[in-house]
Amino acid sequence: MGVIANYQLLGDRELGQLLEISNREKYLKFVEELQERDDFVLLDIGKMWDALHFIFCGIGAGTPIEGYPLSEAVVGQYVICEDYFVSYTDRERVRKIVRALENVDYKKIICNIDVDSCKEKGVYPDIWNKSKEEIITELMEVFENMKKFYREAYENRKNILISIY
Repeated sequence: MGVIANYQLLGDRELGQLLEISNREKYLKFVEELQERDDFVLLDIGKMWDALHFIFCGIGAGTPIEGYPLSEAVVGQYVICEDYFVSYTDRERVRKIVRALENVDYKKIICNIDVDSCKEKGVYPDIWNKSKEEIITELMEVFENMKKFYREAYENRKNILISIY
């Protein structure tokens, strides 16, 4: 199956509940219960989280760039559980992330992806043997979905919960 990334809109009440958790298994349970609820908006970008981070930041998601909105769009603003990688971005920061996502020339960046460099650096997922066109198509779709998701979070004044495991 692999390591996938999910992003969920999170109200202030749920964020407060999340921040009260002090046990890694409880983080996992909390995240998975939210993912099963029909009333929560969920974005699943599958395995493309590391590739997106690499394309926009020049390094893998294992090295987040604090304060850099494009890095935070992928891995979040505050990491609260490293074992299962659970993080969140507060609604005040979402606005800056939306602006960064809307202003980046992602088509140019994605179309100019250096597939060999991604393969050499071990960027996850291991898709670098596919055709460049297939990779570009997948990344464009993921990026567009992420941009829409962050826009919705901003418009509804929501926090974002990120889980990558």
